[in-house]
Amino acid sequence: MIYSLIPLGLSIVFFFVSYIMYRCKIKVLKEIKMKKERCTSATVAVLVDIHKQYDRLHSSDCLTYYFYPFYKFIDENGNEVVVKNNVSINPNLLKIGQQVTLYFNPYNLNEIYVPEEKAEDSAKIFSLMHICFLVGGILIFFMFIALLFWNIL
Repeated sequence: MIYSLIPLGLSIVFFFVSYIMYRCKIKVLKEIKMKKERCTSATVAVLVDIHKQYDRLHSSDCLTYYFYPFYKFIDENGNEVVVKNNVSINPNLLKIGQQVTLYFNPYNLNEIYVPEEKAEDSAKIFSLMHICFLVGGILIFFMFIALLFWNIL
């Protein structure tokens, strides 16, 4: 009898993971939207360096490399500014010396948004994972119902 609850429990786990992926997607999109609203001044910037940092993957024990870009641009007052983006990027996406469109917060020059970094791609990954876990949960749940209906469990 206890084995009959395994598909139900598994479907609940899939639904829960799907919900977490959905919340992550919403959080990423909200942060990007807020950054776009605050970073209103546009300029052309040059990628001057990509800092490679070896660190833990979020809260797990896995170590991985993160790549943080440094941009040089001229602010509204004509001052040259070099700023590190606090969002890790794919190092193959941009090349050192490449010019990019950079939006910065005129009240906080350390806050920038660079469309070429494609930060929205992480939201797409979370969305895809959300859909996969949701569909998996639905399929497992209907398998559980079918097994109950046919008195297999």
